[in-house]
Amino acid sequence: RGLLGHVADALANLQVVVATVEPDLGHRGQASFVVTKDNPGLRLGKKESKIGIRASQTAEIVLEDCRVPGDQLLGGEEKLQKKIERGRSGKSSGSSGALATFEITRPTVGASALGIAQAAYEWTLEHLAGRSENGKPLLQEQRIQQVLADVATEIEAARLLVWRAAWMGRNGVPMTGGQGSMSKLKGGDVAMWATTALMDLVGPEAQSMDCPLEKWFRDAKIYQIFEGTAEIQRLVVARLQATEYAERLQYAQQVAQDNSSATPAAEKKPAKESAPAAA
Repeated sequence: RGLLGHVADALANLQVVVATVEPDLGHRGQASFVVTKDNPGLRLGKKESKIGIRASQTAEIVLEDCRVPGDQLLGGEEKLQKKIERGRSGKSSGSSGALATFEITRPTVGASALGIAQAAYEWTLEHLAGRSENGKPLLQEQRIQQVLADVATEIEAARLLVWRAAWMGRNGVPMTGGQGSMSKLKGGDVAMWATTALMDLVGPEAQSMDCPLEKWFRDAKIYQIFEGTAEIQRLVVARLQATEYAERLQYAQQVAQDNSSATPAAEKKPAKESAPAAA
């Protein structure tokens, strides 16, 4: 039983639902289940009216006496029981599988935000091309060039973060430094900042619904909110960076200690006897 609010793509054929199976263990007593949309006890609730990404339906999912077969438990019963036993014994459960999954999926969100920023940037370039003010082309105005240069630079910086995180995820490289969250954080912030800056550059025309900038502006905001807010991304990155640094430091100290103990002390060479004085 329960109510899931603000579920993106609520019309999907299946949902992954995290449910509590051992309430006394808190988050350690949770398990993930695959629930199909035709599962008895699952129904759609209120459909949300949003300012942006309106092509994606966001709605509530209501669970009422929703019984899920055991074979739809992600990871299987044996893995869940081991997790519960660790929770009851107080032992650490190690790295979070959910967090690792989010790190892999967040670059795709960053890439989507990046697409909004890129579209807004290219549209603005095309819009300003051929336009002039007091006989001087707008693209030759330094005040215009300053903004366009900043937008282009921020977009490229975000793109490199997204590419790196996507490459790491594709090749199974652990994102122990929060690289996935970095890409989503930067992509979302750049999309929101770029669309705002470009609307300011275009002027009053940009607020018209005939101008695509206003749509990209509305679409951009959600990328600072869903899949973990920008504030949450910063917390994740900071904590993972601190943990990774401590591990690197510990490893470096261990290597230095091993090298020190493995290197034999230099043997002292006997002092040369001085030659006898000439008679």
